[in-house]
Amino acid sequence: DREAEAFEFIMLHLRISDGFSLSEYLSRFGCMPSVVGSKRFYDLCSGGYVNFDGDRISLTDKGMYVSNTIIAEFT
Repeated sequence: DREAEAFEFIMLHLRISDGFSLSEYLSRFGCMPSVVGSKRFYDLCSGGYVNFDGDRISLTDKGMYVSNTIIAEFT
């Protein structure tokens, strides 16, 4: 189903250093990941776990150590 496909996309892309593009995600799934723009997302970015440049989301080295927990935030 579409929800499982979206989760798999995020899971696979966050496990690589390049992460993923929000514009690509939006084009592919027609929506943004629900965590983007939330306080939790801000906390992950400001805590040094997630990089976000306005379009691309990737995990920092610190975030890679807890990637399963972060990926779960995107579900």
